Amino acid sequence: MRSLIDRQNAATKCCILTSDLSREITPRLVQALRQLPVVDFVIEVGRRVFAIEVKAATRWSESDLSGLRAFLERTPACVAAVLAYNGKEAVKLDERLFAIPMGHLIQ
Repeated sequence: MRSLIDRQNAATKCCILTSDLSREITPRLVQALRQLPVVDFVIEVGRRVFAIEVKAATRWSESDLSGLRAFLERTPACVAAVLAYNGKEAVKLDERLFAIPMGHLIQ
């Protein structure tokens, strides 16, 4: 798996993980990424996409989900969006939206 990171624009704080080793970082790809709502990580496996937003807090609010909700709405290939936080409870918030403690994700 390779990481594609847009280092040219500090406002784009998104890391893309892809299993497609032939994919190049082209100006067109960077422009397409800038059009998407900002989330912390986008993981691409084949044609499936996963979005992850990381929060250090032990609690989350509806406003913490806004980028994930927008990403899901604008990215049909996104099969799951996860808010990773420092709490203790995993919650299914919608069909493809979850809040999951970071400890569950890194075990």
